[in-house]
Amino acid sequence: MEWGTWALVALGVIAILAVAVVTILVRCYRRLTFSFDSVRALPEFEFSTGAVLRALVGVVTRNYTQAAGGLLKGLKVEGIIVCTNQSFTPLYLPATEHKISVEGSLCPCEVRLPAFWLKPHAARSFPVSVALNNECLPQVAIAVLSGKGVVRVEVRTRAKIGLFSYNRVTHLEPSLWRGTSVPRESATKKSI
Repeated sequence: MEWGTWALVALGVIAILAVAVVTILVRCYRRLTFSFDSVRALPEFEFSTGAVLRALVGVVTRNYTQAAGGLLKGLKVEGIIVCTNQSFTPLYLPATEHKISVEGSLCPCEVRLPAFWLKPHAARSFPVSVALNNECLPQVAIAVLSGKGVVRVEVRTRAKIGLFSYNRVTHLEPSLWRGTSVPRESATKKSI
């Protein structure tokens, strides 16, 4: 064979190997999972004389947002973000961002995790604690009270991996009234 034929064969082999490597990496990243575990919603109340009076005025004037906002001073959502590599190769994860919304609030909290390598068939946990802004509390308080103490939390996970992006939406429903949280994961969407 001539030099040109060898060059074409070599280019063909390189192209096939490149496609195989990209296919394997895409399959491995598709086996990557993020979960938000051990979720707890912790309300912070203020029972000072002024706060109780503001709440009573809100109830009398049927302004329930003011009533709830008078007593509720904060809501902290705690949990653990767990990243699991279920593939046979180590995976590099650049910085990931997680937007946490409580009761569909217009004030989502953002958590960024650093870049890291994840070994095959391994998991890595990151404790997370976010506090809601005061401007979101009245809306959240009404939703929690009407939902019998269940807090609806939505976690949107996004990671940019080269030319691809990893997106996932997780819905959880921990209860305020139970001593422990019982998260319920539903409506999960993942794309890469």
